[in-house]
Amino acid sequence: MDQGKRSEQVELIAVVILGLLLRFLGGRASLTEKGILLPGYDEFYHMRRILYTVQNFPNTLWFDSYLNYPHGWENVWPPLYDQISAAFCLLLGQHTRPGVEMAASFVPIIIGTIATIAIYFLVREVFDHRTAILAGLMTVLAPTYLQYTRFAAMDHHSLEVLFLISALLFLILALCGGGRRYIFAALAGLSIAALAYTWHGAVLYLAVIPAYVAIDMTMALKEKRQSQETAMVMLLALAVAIIFVLPYRNAPWLWPSFVGIAAIFAATVIISTISYLIAKRNMSWKAFPPSVLLVFLISILIFSSGPFGTGELIRIGLGTLWGGEMVGKISEAEPLVYDWLTFKQVAFSGLGLNLLFTLAVGGVCYCSHLRAVEIPLYVHYCHGDFYKHTLFPCPESDQRTTWGEQSQDGPAGDPSPIFGSNFAYNCRGGVCCHL
Repeated sequence: MDQGKRSEQVELIAVVILGLLLRFLGGRASLTEKGILLPGYDEFYHMRRILYTVQNFPNTLWFDSYLNYPHGWENVWPPLYDQISAAFCLLLGQHTRPGVEMAASFVPIIIGTIATIAIYFLVREVFDHRTAILAGLMTVLAPTYLQYTRFAAMDHHSLEVLFLISALLFLILALCGGGRRYIFAALAGLSIAALAYTWHGAVLYLAVIPAYVAIDMTMALKEKRQSQETAMVMLLALAVAIIFVLPYRNAPWLWPSFVGIAAIFAATVIISTISYLIAKRNMSWKAFPPSVLLVFLISILIFSSGPFGTGELIRIGLGTLWGGEMVGKISEAEPLVYDWLTFKQVAFSGLGLNLLFTLAVGGVCYCSHLRAVEIPLYVHYCHGDFYKHTLFPCPESDQRTTWGEQSQDGPAGDPSPIFGSNFAYNCRGGVCCHL
């Protein structure tokens, strides 16, 4: 292992250790002489459910006669967080209340640590090691995430974020290609299903999938390139998620996620079909965005009327995004901005100024990065013309040209005297890329 690789690993380990220390320090107040003092309201009920699950594993508490007296309450919290915590306690051999409370209090720290590592690999796949280390460090220092991953923060939000990050990581790995494309897509689907088993509002996050597919296919139509791989990856991930949530689809705690994932799957199919038809008929790419928007609006109008019980789900979803019955009741489910007053409070608060500052610094860093990057010039013979770029237009796709070999449309070329070796290129979708 070279020194550069060792340095990268040491930096990642240092970030992970810093995160562990901060999470322990952030939750130190929960350690008392009489045991664990949980920091919030939801944490107490999660602990009650974990204690029940330890004694009845893998079954968990679905009906609680202690709540909503005298009728009791049917629990609508998805069970995965409590089951994972209970399994961890059993793995450590803890069955007593003090032992379970102590062992379960470490679960948020473990989840936060895994999420930090996942963030590192996600960002490194898209950018580079330095950017990934910075992203991992920002994850460790993020106050809100630190609050939910500190010692004894027994709430499901930490696991919810981890599964969302893992789904994005596997989708990125799948989209980057390679022989394991569909394996990563299936793992992304498994992460999406796990997210649904953790929080019943998980579908709100997944709306980014059809949005990404629509944007990618718009660019593909504009650049006249193929986009089937993107659709196949997304559809496979969603199909795997549907398979895993199918057994409990009628449960009140999973029904919203099941309907949402199925709707996103259908939306992805429709978007892909529209893109295919426009490409097949050689229509302008400008017809694609309004077509997708029109279909989306029609679908909202149809399903808002209530078929399959979707009308209520749409109403609750819009209320969660823009303000509704959750306002003033559940702080983490309350929209950040839902009226003019909250907009002003956010825009002119420390959070708003931080967001503006972050965007400004990010823009400056990005521009500086573009100026600092030295783009090597490669000489390539393509259809009788020479091009000098790492990416350059090619009149036809799927043609490969190598220096020193006979080109399809031109004579053999000598290796460039500047670089002194052969260079191979692959032309895909009108763009020739250095291999």
